[in-house]
Amino acid sequence: MTTMRLRAAAVAALVLAAGCGLGRPRPAMLPAEVRIPVGATRTVDGGELAISFARVSEDSRCPRGVQCVTAGNAVVALLLQERGAASQAVDLNTGQEPRSARYEGYLVELVALEPVPEQGRTPTDYVAVLRVSEM
Repeated sequence: MTTMRLRAAAVAALVLAAGCGLGRPRPAMLPAEVRIPVGATRTVDGGELAISFARVSEDSRCPRGVQCVTAGNAVVALLLQERGAASQAVDLNTGQEPRSARYEGYLVELVALEPVPEQGRTPTDYVAVLRVSEM
């Protein structure tokens, strides 16, 4: 009988501990750096958050090997989707604000857009480098 009471107490303690946290627990894999090719989707946080890289809607960055007055800017269109939540479309910039977005307890930051344009050639094989962390 004592063993059953100990087991019941342990189960009750686990249930209470799970319900007392601020928000749901997240696996230790955050923060994470994620590389997403244009047109692809990647998941983070054990599959809880899906990030789709839809397109580059602007790329006026200074091409490699060219001297420019300003560095320019690229705009990356993303779709963020957490399980059970409404998706959110966001545009992040390389050279101006906003460079990050807050969504459902996550902070998604644009670290880089690769490759850098070359003179006379606009890239088509873009890869967005993102940092995802908890807020």
